[in-house]
Amino acid sequence: MSKKDKTTLDEAVKQEGDYALIFDKQGELVSLFVPEELSYDPIPVNIKEICKHMLNIDVEKYQERRLH
Repeated sequence: MSKKDKTTLDEAVKQEGDYALIFDKQGELVSLFVPEELSYDPIPVNIKEICKHMLNIDVEKYQERRLH
């Protein structure tokens, strides 16, 4: 992938209301990007289920650690 083919998080999260899961080099979840306009709304059930069943993380427990 050349430098011109790289995408920033801001470019990747294009639509209003998009969420993103951020992983480190070892594949550990380090952050759940929550759109600023939805920062006070509950996290959608589908995202909570993905985190709980695939990553064994309760996002309700870690809400205070959101980056955005």
